[in-house]
Amino acid sequence: MSQFQFSTSTVQGEHSESETPLPKGTYNAAITSVEPQKENEKGTKQLLITWTVADGGHRGRTVRNYVTFHCPTSADAQNIGLRFLKNICQSIGKPAVSDTSDFLGVPHVIKVGTTKPKQGSNEVYAEVKMTYPKGSAPDTAEEKTTPATGQPQPRPWERK
Repeated sequence: MSQFQFSTSTVQGEHSESETPLPKGTYNAAITSVEPQKENEKGTKQLLITWTVADGGHRGRTVRNYVTFHCPTSADAQNIGLRFLKNICQSIGKPAVSDTSDFLGVPHVIKVGTTKPKQGSNEVYAEVKMTYPKGSAPDTAEEKTTPATGQPQPRPWERK
């Protein structure tokens, strides 16, 4: 048995059952992790990409996407993943990458939406739907006005 010491007095906050997904919207973010996943039995290869929000009320929150880049059983799935990787490369200003580390740390804007898994779960997950170069994301309807006042609302990267 290995030695292990722990005291609850050194931990701030409480453990919750599940953190709510990052709300829909646009955020300044950067990719902080790209992990190649183990190839499945059908030969599908994916990357697990993690973005971290850079500022605003959700600073430090993360959102992750599995991106398929090789799928022998579905050309559609592979093309969707490859187009998303192209979108990421365009938003970070790199027309080509030679290593997963090439994706890391470049500030850009992500548009977050939600999705439900296809196999029987009712849980909703946040996922990146689109990426844009920093400062170029289009406004979305929910960002244009504040419902209570009807006044223009600053974009997330302009909020202080």
